[in-house]
Amino acid sequence: MADNPVRPCFGCRTFDDHPRHEIVGPDGSDLVGGPMHMDCCAEIRGCQICASRREGLPAHVIGDEFRDHLLSLPPTEVVHVPNDDPGDPLNLTTATVTVLEG
Repeated sequence: MADNPVRPCFGCRTFDDHPRHEIVGPDGSDLVGGPMHMDCCAEIRGCQICASRREGLPAHVIGDEFRDHLLSLPPTEVVHVPNDDPGDPLNLTTATVTVLEG
């Protein structure tokens, strides 16, 4: 699928075109080692955004089926656990979350 390029997940090291969460800084630089599948991001980074997007879904819902699920969801406010270290790239309480296509 041309709109969804094959790329690595830096969590499980799998190459595919499935949806990912990438955390980038204000200058566009990657803050935490690369994009990850949302289930990997929830597990490895403790990301509540990704956990909320997967909540209630069976593990087999991946790829295009998961992408369709994401597109059907309304905007959601997600609150992360506060982190006292503003220099920590996993401190998502200070991150700006944006939606990227692809």
